[in-house]
Amino acid sequence: AMLGGGGGEDAADLADQAIAMIEARGARDAPAPFFMYWATGAAHAPHHAPAEWIARFKGKFDAGWDKAREDIFRHQKAMGLMPRDAKLAPLPEGMPRWDSLSADEQRLYARQMEVFAASLAYTDAQFGRILDALAADGELGNTMIVVTSDNGASAEGGPTGLFNESAVTGRAGPTAAENMAFLDRWGGPGTYPHYAYGWAVAGNTPFRYYKQTTHEGGTRVPLVIAWPRGISARGELRDQFAHVSDLAPTLLAATDVKLAETVNTVAQLPMEGQNLVATFASATASGHEGPQYVELYGNKGLWQDSW
Repeated sequence: AMLGGGGGEDAADLADQAIAMIEARGARDAPAPFFMYWATGAAHAPHHAPAEWIARFKGKFDAGWDKAREDIFRHQKAMGLMPRDAKLAPLPEGMPRWDSLSADEQRLYARQMEVFAASLAYTDAQFGRILDALAADGELGNTMIVVTSDNGASAEGGPTGLFNESAVTGRAGPTAAENMAFLDRWGGPGTYPHYAYGWAVAGNTPFRYYKQTTHEGGTRVPLVIAWPRGISARGELRDQFAHVSDLAPTLLAATDVKLAETVNTVAQLPMEGQNLVATFASATASGHEGPQYVELYGNKGLWQDSW
């Protein structure tokens, strides 16, 4: 069995549907293997969450995005995710320091991040329900779980955030004062919100910039893989480079599934991705080899040999 997770507006409903699909296989004597791509809306805008979940994060971000970035970076180093001598990337041009903001601005932006955190935590809890269902059915041990996301944290909220994210495709974004009118409703049904871009910078610690750029803040994302029966490693780190195109060949190889040579009589081209199964057992096995190109809006990036 394989389960793919993305980043959720009604994640509870999506989890209900996922659990029902998984358990419907129980009508067979031997439930068939399955592949599920569980892609929620979190952490994409709009950031919505039940009021009681938003309340859990009250005050958690009052220190602001500069302090959050420093704390995250310190934690990353302690976990071994970043080298001890790593340094934070410079801030984007014009991004305000937290202590330069007014009290009202700080209150607004802290609330925006409380709602974002609640949305993500609520979605995590729903994902956990799927894992609990697999465990109850005795299938979790032989389920490969892959968790990743599609891009770095998003700066589409602009300098003040958006009470209605549709503004990103229309007129200039709202002012902080216009957003303040929605403070108490932020994250509820009367809003379609996105946070200010200072939180995107903090969310991409320690990299430069954010979604919609080809800097690592825009293109580098987490990848977590667990498979109790197939991967003996528990909580280990891997620093090999991997590209999203490598996921499919790796999953196929791990589950011994052959790629179809033809689909609807059309001969299939070879996959561009690479099989990285060897990294499951070894921290020194080869990762993605050769150059990897990324491009967005005419901005280009090239990765090769750790650079």
